[in-house]
Amino acid sequence: MGERRGPLTALPDGLAVGDVEALHLLLTPDEALYRSGEDTLERLGWEALEVSDLRVPVTRWIHPWIGDLVVPLILAGLAWVVATPDPKAMFFEFRRPGETVRLELSSHYAVGYRRSDAQYARSLLQEIVSSREIRDQLRTPQKLLR
Repeated sequence: MGERRGPLTALPDGLAVGDVEALHLLLTPDEALYRSGEDTLERLGWEALEVSDLRVPVTRWIHPWIGDLVVPLILAGLAWVVATPDPKAMFFEFRRPGETVRLELSSHYAVGYRRSDAQYARSLLQEIVSSREIRDQLRTPQKLLR
């Protein structure tokens, strides 16, 4: 696994948005790939993406893994059953000629991400979609996480 910042993971072939073991978007200099694990579900050429938005769930916990640990324990105490909370929805939305598309992405944490990491991911994705220069930096994606 590569270096991570919130929902972003630096991989050898690009920058992933979402959990790379499940539904995620792999951003490469040439295209964006909507994937489930290693399987490509859809290829998105950069020229076809007009406007984009990344909706990232946020948490109030200091670190999201704390919420993922504490919330099920609280629920277990109340219900006498250990239950994992349903993850908050995360998705990538974009327009291409004639339609608006929303792709579901898998989160690393059920409770969401830190607000600063969510805002950074959203801003970076908008820059990547709009700028060829930024997309070229996807060849060394770990630099984009700093």
